[in-house]
Amino acid sequence: MPWPYPWPMEPPEPGPPPGPSPNLGPPSGPSPRSPIPPKPQPKPPPAPGPSACPPIPPKPQPKPPPAPGPSQCPPPKPQPKPPPAPGPSQCPPPKPQPKPPPPPGPSACPPKPQPKPPPAPGPSACPPIPPKPQPKPPPAPGPSQCPPPKPQPKPPPPPGPSACPPKPQPKPPPAPGPSACPPIPPKPQPKPPPAPAPSPCPPQPPKPPPAPAPSPKPGPSPPPSPVPKPVPPPAPSPKPSPPAPSPKPKPSPPAPLPPKPENKTIPAVFFFGDSIFDTGNNNNLKSKIKSNYRPYGMDFPSRVATGRFSNGKVASDYISTYLGVKEIVPAYLDQKLQQNQLQRSDLLTGVSFASGGAGFDPETSESVEVIPMLDQLSYFQDYIKRVKKLVGKKEAKRIVSKGVAIVVAGGTDLIYTYFGIGAQHLKTDIDSYTTLMADSAASFVLQLYGYGARRIGVIGTPPLGCTPSQRVKDKKICDEEINYAAQLFNSKLAIILDQLSETLRNSTLVYMDIYSIFSKILESPAHYGFEEVKKPCCKIGLTGGAILAFGDSILDTGNNNKLMTVSKSNFLPYGRNFPYHIPTGRFGNGRVLSDLVAEGLGIKNLVPAFRSSFLKSSELPTGVCFASGGSGLDKFTASIQGVIWVQDQLKDFQSYIQKLSQEVGDAAKVKEIIANAVVLISAGNNDIAITFFATRAKKLRYNIETYTDQLIEWKTTFMQNLYNMGARKFAVLGTLPLGCLPGARQLSGDLICLPHVNHGAKIYNQKVANLVVKFRQSLPDGKFVYIDMYNSLLDVIENPSKYGFRTAKPCCCSVMTPVPCLDSGSHVFWDFAHPSEKAYKAVLPNIVSVISNKLA
Repeated sequence: MPWPYPWPMEPPEPGPPPGPSPNLGPPSGPSPRSPIPPKPQPKPPPAPGPSACPPIPPKPQPKPPPAPGPSQCPPPKPQPKPPPAPGPSQCPPPKPQPKPPPPPGPSACPPKPQPKPPPAPGPSACPPIPPKPQPKPPPAPGPSQCPPPKPQPKPPPPPGPSACPPKPQPKPPPAPGPSACPPIPPKPQPKPPPAPAPSPCPPQPPKPPPAPAPSPKPGPSPPPSPVPKPVPPPAPSPKPSPPAPSPKPKPSPPAPLPPKPENKTIPAVFFFGDSIFDTGNNNNLKSKIKSNYRPYGMDFPSRVATGRFSNGKVASDYISTYLGVKEIVPAYLDQKLQQNQLQRSDLLTGVSFASGGAGFDPETSESVEVIPMLDQLSYFQDYIKRVKKLVGKKEAKRIVSKGVAIVVAGGTDLIYTYFGIGAQHLKTDIDSYTTLMADSAASFVLQLYGYGARRIGVIGTPPLGCTPSQRVKDKKICDEEINYAAQLFNSKLAIILDQLSETLRNSTLVYMDIYSIFSKILESPAHYGFEEVKKPCCKIGLTGGAILAFGDSILDTGNNNKLMTVSKSNFLPYGRNFPYHIPTGRFGNGRVLSDLVAEGLGIKNLVPAFRSSFLKSSELPTGVCFASGGSGLDKFTASIQGVIWVQDQLKDFQSYIQKLSQEVGDAAKVKEIIANAVVLISAGNNDIAITFFATRAKKLRYNIETYTDQLIEWKTTFMQNLYNMGARKFAVLGTLPLGCLPGARQLSGDLICLPHVNHGAKIYNQKVANLVVKFRQSLPDGKFVYIDMYNSLLDVIENPSKYGFRTAKPCCCSVMTPVPCLDSGSHVFWDFAHPSEKAYKAVLPNIVSVISNKLA
């Protein structure tokens, strides 16, 4: 994870070595022989003093560069720490002391004071030459009559009066010049310089052998690397590199993929967002966005369907495990957690507040009835209060500030709210919408910071157009329009988070790119151990993936919008509770029954109208709606209202098949899609309520028995034509309790349902049920089911409080109530003839159950 780790500190820059000579430059002094200029050393260059003996230039030698020169006064060579090479000489060897300088012995050459370990020169005919502390240069022994050099820790000692001037060397080992006395290379010593062994001239190092040994730190490069510490010479160690390692290298970033990294800094994890992190918060909601049933959880421990949108664990569980917090992250709304049945540590180490289907756009969560992002923050506040009661205010603050808060959302906004269910693309362009999303994400982060979170990560969206549900059907290629939208949002999110990170003090704010990671997996699945990326393991939907709706306004999603008819609803207040309050042509305050059935079957949340100008070709394989509000089985019913007769809807169906063939490019696949599609049919409501009872146009020729027989005959022909065109799965809806519709009840003073109208509806419904049985018997390769709408809705009308309603009266648009009510959710009916979206949802479970059990 990109959390900040305290990396090892860099070693301090070495300063000038302490000693009597503040600035060490190249020495120059008079000499009888041509002086050899010393080589500049990384830190302090040596400076030779005037002497009768020629100066000895320091030459960094990888190992031992001894060079004897003809001379009677051999200059000694300064060595880094211990000069180990003995040589025959008449000069007594000086004895270096670890820290206090020893008193100089009687000699013609005075001793040289050393800053830390200054050795005293022994008596000799030639003055002693103070050695320079060298990190690891090799010494070169040679016979000489000159006294041995003295090892210096870092600062070179000032030269004493002598015929041979001393050569201060900062660090590199100097090469001896041509002389009668060969230089004696010193050996690097850990800290105290060793005393040279007594000898006629060259000193003997007490510990290291005379032969030079390569230093473990500097390589054979000419100038040895500077000592990491400026003042005391570092002790040679077999492992440290030329720049000494920082004293505390313990904290380091986690290994690439450790199974369970040791965690010492993250006390808790908090997850917000959508189904990527949801571990069961939707289980007790009224929403259909749930996963607490099989086959979800089939690979979870004990094969339990916990509400995670996966076969096993979800991303929040794995992130928590990787950070070393815990392996299973509980949902905050888990009943056990709320009732304090889970362990205290499970609450203190973090929870998930995420809700599958949530998004940065508030309309996204509202449309699918899940927990909005702002409500997740409210639960976070509640969590903090609970933790304070358990461990106190100070510890609670530490848990929140040191814990990691991670957010992921945006996918549902784009797939469903913008491109799908919300039809937001009709209202705004993608650039404006992604800006709105990014701004909402920034606001969410600011509120997290305000609640005390200081380590915050925000994950972008994956390549949404490559998910199985969004791939261009049958061709199985990614939808690049959706992928572009995802990338546009991610780029804006990264920029705005980068700006926030500069303003939020004492915080770590990180953008996490998941788009690139998933793209690599999709491009090379075998590299990551996968075989299939285009198809899901669990099939989407229970029916094969398509829905085709025919009939009247119970199913119409906007086919009347371009017709010259008064039977329209593409104006407000219709659509008041539809996402973004758009009147789409649906006869209700929100979605209608065809949308809800498609959602309940797992196909899609919105069924587009076939005659819509905004119909995308990618929608064709999952089905469309051909229904027309006001239509019926009787051609007269459709003609008096100027809408699409059901037999004409078959012409639209034929056109749909042609377009579907162009989309999928395979006649066999087209046949398969139609055969597996659920065909919803709702027809007969307008024939009985309007044509027979309201206009009385048919009463001169028919009674209710004969007219319903005629309707069944027309319906038989209609269904047979659909079967001949390839349809095999039929869900046939009966009529509503027509005498209890608000428009009918007004005729009785809104007191009772009209019994004769209801009687006609029941006669017709019974005949429809019998017709379904006959089709089932005569066409065994087809599947037919009757849906009882009459009794399902009648129970809601007669017992509104049982289903959460206040009244069965309409909310809007009748003669007596031209202004819509404030709360459409409290009314069974939206207008004089159409149930509200909530009423449809009340009867939906039975419908979905029957279809999934008998048509799947």
